[in-house]
Amino acid sequence: AGQYEEAMSLFQQVVDAEPSIADAQQGLARALFVLGDCAGAIEHQGAAVQLLTINGTYTVFGDILLECGRVDEAIVAYETGIDLDPEVVRTHFVLAQAYMADGRKEDAIREFNRTIELDSDGEFIDRSQRFLQQLQSQLPTQIPLQNPRRPPVTRAASSAIGCCWACSG
Repeated sequence: AGQYEEAMSLFQQVVDAEPSIADAQQGLARALFVLGDCAGAIEHQGAAVQLLTINGTYTVFGDILLECGRVDEAIVAYETGIDLDPEVVRTHFVLAQAYMADGRKEDAIREFNRTIELDSDGEFIDRSQRFLQQLQSQLPTQIPLQNPRRPPVTRAASSAIGCCWACSG
């Protein structure tokens, strides 16, 4: 905690001297968040998104809001980030998780599928597929699962063959 307290102090000095520096606002927000000050973190990351309107600042804002239990506001932040740059894979992934937290299963499935479509590096594919399986098992109707290398497989089809790409390790 000592390093974060020191960082918080330094960022606070910069913000006090020049509140229009988005990186200082965001740095202060992150330090405050780690130190458990959700209100302060939200305030300063909110200032950062006003100063630097890009996907990254909105995604960090969504992360802070989500971790602080403000799911609806996190969803809005993530959606704004996607509006600003729809190709950022991580933003789709965390938006899907926020939708899950909000009980919006079909929206979550759509975003996990979009994550898989966009994820050329494969960083989020396995986790997205696991979440999709979990969500699919909770829905009364079949929504296709997505795989970048294979056609969509529904739960009904995977049951008929005994297993599928998503359940193999």
